Parts: sequence; C-alpha cells; structure tokens
Amino acid sequence: MSAMLMAACSSEELSAPDTQKEVADNATVKFDAYALRGLTRAGAAGDVTNDNIGGKGFGVFAYYTDGATYGKTATPDFMYNQKVVKTGDTWSYEPVKYWPNEYGEKAASEGTDYVTFFAYAPWTDFVPSTGKPVTTVARDQNFNIIGIKDNTEMGDPIVQYVVDTDPQTSVDLLWGVAKENPSDYYKPIAGTTAPQAGYPFINMVKPSSATDGKLSFNLRHALAKVKVTIDFIDDAATPAGPAAGKLKADETRIYLREASISGFALQGALNLNNTEANKPLWKDIDGDKMLAFADYVEFFDGRRDGYEGTANGFNNGEANTMLNPTLVENFCAPVLEDGVYKFAAWTADGTGKTPGVTATSQFLFATSAGIDITDEDQGFFYIIPRNGGQNVDLRLLYDVETIDGRVAGLLADRVTHGKSITNDLSKEAIFGAGKDFEPGKQYVIKIHLGMTSVKIDAEITDWTDTTPVEVSIPDLTLYQAVQYAIAYNYSDFDYSGTWAISSAGDPLGLTYSNTYAGATAIVSSRPAIVNDVARFLGALYRAGGIQKLTFQGTDYTWNPNGTLKGSNWEDATGNTLVNAIATAFSSGLPSSVTVTTDKGDINVTFDVH
Repeated sequence: MSAMLMAACSSEELSAPDTQKEVADNATVKFDAYALRGLTRAGAAGDVTNDNIGGKGFGVFAYYTDGATYGKTATPDFMYNQKVVKTGDTWSYEPVKYWPNEYGEKAASEGTDYVTFFAYAPWTDFVPSTGKPVTTVARDQNFNIIGIKDNTEMGDPIVQYVVDTDPQTSVDLLWGVAKENPSDYYKPIAGTTAPQAGYPFINMVKPSSATDGKLSFNLRHALAKVKVTIDFIDDAATPAGPAAGKLKADETRIYLREASISGFALQGALNLNNTEANKPLWKDIDGDKMLAFADYVEFFDGRRDGYEGTANGFNNGEANTMLNPTLVENFCAPVLEDGVYKFAAWTADGTGKTPGVTATSQFLFATSAGIDITDEDQGFFYIIPRNGGQNVDLRLLYDVETIDGRVAGLLADRVTHGKSITNDLSKEAIFGAGKDFEPGKQYVIKIHLGMTSVKIDAEITDWTDTTPVEVSIPDLTLYQAVQYAIAYNYSDFDYSGTWAISSAGDPLGLTYSNTYAGATAIVSSRPAIVNDVARFLGALYRAGGIQKLTFQGTDYTWNPNGTLKGSNWEDATGNTLVNAIATAFSSGLPSSVTVTTDKGDINVTFDVH
C-alpha cells in the first residue's frame, strides 16, 4: 500500500521531481490546499484565506472504485468528510490512508485501482450516518453549511448551503479542484489518468513515486460577497444640490415593506464534481436538479399591519425574512430567535416606534451588533450566485407615512392619523460590463431613497479593488445628475476647487471656482485643475448615471474595466477624455468649455484667479 498526500492552493506553485521512480510500499496519500483569495462558520464565519485555512481545515471525500472508473453508484468508502489541517508547512490527517497497490506485474489482479477525490472548505463536523451538523445550535443547523450526504449515499458529494445575511455569522464556502499544471505535483504511473486542472481529482491511481503523489487542491470561492446599505437623500432640484436629513422624523417617516433582489438564491447544494473548469456547480437544496432561480428573492418586513405577504407567518402575521428591523414600522424592540427577528405586541401609544429609513446609512439586512457600517471591509455576507447572464434587478416596496391629525385616515399602526403612500419601484443594478453576481467577487449596493428618485450605487470588486457604478430609479434629469456628481465623495481625493450649478437652462450652467496667487501660480496649478475636472467627469458616471460624453466633437463612453480612480471615459480608439482635457488646457486655462452628455449640454465656466 502507498500512503496518500494531499494539498490545497491558490496561486502558489508546488514543485516535484521530474524523475519517475518505483512507488515505495509505504508512500502515503498526501494533500496540499490553498484558498483563492480569501475562508470562513457551520463552518466558521468570515473569509477563508491562505492565512487561516490551516486551522479551519478542509474536508475530503474519496471514492475507491477498484478496477472500475468513478460513476454515479460510487460511495465515499475511502474517505468521508476527512478533516485535513495544517501544522507549520505540513498538511496532515488521521487516520493516514494508503494508495491501493494493485498495478503492474506483481499485482494480484489485472485491473487498475482507482480513487476519486473531492474537497470543500471550511471543514464542518457532520454526523456520518445522517449528514447533519454535529452542532446543537439551532441557527447553525439552519443557516450556512447545513448538510452533506450520509456516508452510504451514492453519487457526487454535495454541500447544502442556506444564505445567512448577518455578516457576523455568514460563512464562506469553497470547493477544491486540481491547480494549474498538475504534472508539476502529481505524476501517475505511465499510461494512467492524469489530473485535469480546474476539476476534482477523478480516477487517480498511485503516483509514480512517493514524492510525485501530492494531491494539490486549489480551493475556489463558490459564493459571492454582498453588502447592501440604504439611506435617505433629499434630491429636490435646488442649486445647493442634494442634501441629507431634511426629512422631519416627527412628521414623516419611510418604512420598508419589501425588498427584492434578483441574481441569487437563498439556498442550494454545491455539487463538488463541477462540470465546467473552475466554475461551481450549484443545484437545488437536495442536490438533484439544477438550481432554479425565481425572478426575485423576496425579503418581507414582518409587521402585523393588514398587508401580510407570506403564509403561515408568526402570530398571524408575515415572518420577517432578514430585513433590518429598524427599517420596518414596528413599535417595540425586535427579538432574535433562531435567526428570525420576532416582535411582541404593539403598544397603543407608539412608544419605541422604529425610525425607518433616515439620512444615516443603515444595513438593509439584519446584522449583529458591533459592525461598523463606515468600514468598507465590514458588513458583507455570502450569497449563492445565479450567474445566468442577466443584469441584477432590485425592487423596493416602501411606505412614506406623514402624520396629519386633520385627516380621517390612519397610518399602518391603525392609531395615528395621517397619510400613508406605498411606492413600488425597481431598477437594474449594472455592475460594469458584468452581469449577475459571480462567484469569488464582492459587491456593494448602496440604495439612496429620495423624494423624487431612488438611486443605487453599485460597486464590484475582486475581493479588494473597487469599480463604482451608479444607476437611478427613475432616470435622473441632467440637473439631478450634476447635483449627484457634485455631491459624490471620493474616499481618496479632495477637490482643490469647488463646483456649483449657476443656471438650470439648456445648456446647464456649471461654474468651477478656485483661487491662486498670481499668473505663475495659476499656471503651476493647472495639473490640480485638470485633476478636479477629471474627477468631476468620473462622478457624472459614478453618481449621475451619465452614459456618454462628447468633447470637441469626439464621443466618449465609460470603460467598466478601467483602472483609474476618477475618470475612465474613452473614445473608440481607447484614448482617454482626461488626456483630451489635459491637451486642451496645455496652452492655457479656457474661460469656458462645453461638454455634451446623453441628457443634454453642460457649459462649464472657469472662475480661477
């Protein structure tokens, strides 16, 4: 028997001797494992990374099929949810397994012994006879990694997953495939099956030598990361631009009734035997059928107000499906029970009425205490991506409630006199050139509710870099688009001058103001002025939703793959608008320029002295 070696990896390369030797009878099955950028609860909460995967460990299923190749009738009789952990630089597991040694002239049988290996991370403890989590915590039994096949079930291993919108407890999920250049780390005996990069280790035989037999798993993210925030902005068309906080909380409040997002599923089963290289294979929660995605995943508010939207809700009302309870109209503090927020009876005087949507940004979904919403690295949870080639749609159903003791009508509390208006709006959230949520990517959706529009900021990252995009519900006017561009805040940049709308006509008048000492200072400050202009033009797309600009007769569109933090406007040949602006300003600062947008003309006057 030859012992087995395993591993898991991201981008690191493993080397192995090129010479093939006779297999030593005591060579073990060996493993390596590396996480692709980023591990996490049932499992462990948070990103899985190369730095923490060693302690969390990964799980392996191995199927010994003797002389037959792997098929649907195989069972994990060689390894079942085998935990592999790292100590120092060495991956290990117990009990150690040995390669079947029936091959060649000295073999007892003529057939070749095959073993097939699958892996997932983070390792989670399951009862082998049932495939259910060992944990007795109700929440961990119902969210995140909740089940696998039992140790007698035939066919591909699956990992059942239910989305948990609380960033404090949401769990990353990865699956293992052979890393690139498999022959560098695993050399099977000549004439037998070699691993395929991007797929599990199917039909493996003992390696050609004890040092050429490491199964090196590349653990890839099967989920996407999402953060959704919501706030109120007064976007009335005034030269001062959009402002926050004009809503009088003692008179008018905005309450969510329902939020719906397309592009992902709340539950599914990850089949570890992916059929496309490096692409996760998601199926329904039982693992039998391809995952069916509804048009929207719906999150209801949970209040008892006569508008209940789901059947069999608690207390004859609808169950709150994960929305942040402070955004929902209720009259008492919510209580978290087994992952569901439940509310006690309403109070007649409205004491403790929730604030609803305010000028202060809040998480759209319920979160545990201690998460800093201003920290760009906090507040994410994991979702099952649809990856079906369609743009993501977001739909909001919300009430604007205004107290007015002179009217006969009542608000949703059935006590307070006033007027309640329900709004139902939807819009695509376009993440650059991409469509849908994709595994291994990180998304930020910022919802801005206004009195005349609903605006959505959408950012997509590859776990680190950001490319912000913004769309509006309904489409903004040019005036509003410029307002939002002026108000847009770059985290890494402050304007040296100021922008202000001077007239609302056609063309729209915009003034850039700055002050420098003397003509020489003005000339030396020209790069700073160009930077201000470039950032403002970038904000027209990022915040104002402008899709096309024309400058000096040349059309420019946004490059969603551009790497500049300000403007990524480019013409048909790839020349940037920033370069065109810099060229136009090289011989001196003009008194004014005109830029044409897909919403109308902007005449920019430069007041620099």
